[in-house]
Amino acid sequence: MDPVAEEIRAFLAPQLEPTEVSLEFDYNDKHYKTIFTASHKGPIIEVGNKCINMTFGYHYNKEFIAGCIGCIEANSPAKSCFEPLLVTNARNKPGKRTTAADVLQILKTKLGLAFPVATPITINDGASKPAKSDASSPTMISPFHLLRGGPAFYEKYGYKSAPITMLKAKIPTFPWGSFTAEQKATLEPFVGAHDDAELLIEIMKKISWEQELEYNDKSPQSLSYNVFRHFAVQNGIPFEKSNQWDSKGIWGFTLDQDSEEWKQCNADLVLTRFEIVKKGGNRRSLKKRRRVKSTRRARK
Repeated sequence: MDPVAEEIRAFLAPQLEPTEVSLEFDYNDKHYKTIFTASHKGPIIEVGNKCINMTFGYHYNKEFIAGCIGCIEANSPAKSCFEPLLVTNARNKPGKRTTAADVLQILKTKLGLAFPVATPITINDGASKPAKSDASSPTMISPFHLLRGGPAFYEKYGYKSAPITMLKAKIPTFPWGSFTAEQKATLEPFVGAHDDAELLIEIMKKISWEQELEYNDKSPQSLSYNVFRHFAVQNGIPFEKSNQWDSKGIWGFTLDQDSEEWKQCNADLVLTRFEIVKKGGNRRSLKKRRRVKSTRRARK
């Protein structure tokens, strides 16, 4: 664990009334600062602001759950979560691209790892582009990419789901003919009729992200999500377990700290300073030391 994360862990270990703290970090050769509210009351530890939250311990149906739960939301001038404003760079901008989602997710994970607990960091994949209206459906990001041979959304941060890994390996060789007649009848309004020998992955590759969005904006069922759930059934997954809002289904991911994806993410975002913020805006360093210089491992 790096020195700044160790400071955060030591700070959060004892019982703590809500306290404002400042955290600084570097990402893609840019320096950021943010203010969090941190607390430790009973078994519950929480660190968050208007854009990011990580909590250990929560109550669900009156039962205490000793686990981590978090959320992220896009930054905006009104929220002013980060200084400078955390924004997503245009795709055609030279150099490595910064996306707000990447920064928020990596930072949230680092906060969770700095908590004074020995609990795996887990997440339920509900990543989506929201529905435009009650007559439309959200576009689920992971099913869209998986059916076209890509990764699930959180895999790029080092999160793993054994069922998703199993299904991902089967997608490239899965033929349209493996669906039942009933499933084909359900799916053909989405993707049309096809020869039994045609591979599902090739069928889905013909449908772009823009086309999927256009379809879902006019349909109460999400295209790729619906197709993926039927594919999962044909590979041994009960239909209810492929519900992306089911916390006990196949979309539960756990951080693999030994994965190359997380090692790279961990190296890309470097925590540089942690302070308590006093009333009136003055700050007191927990430790006086020079700012940690950013060190990044070159991408392969």
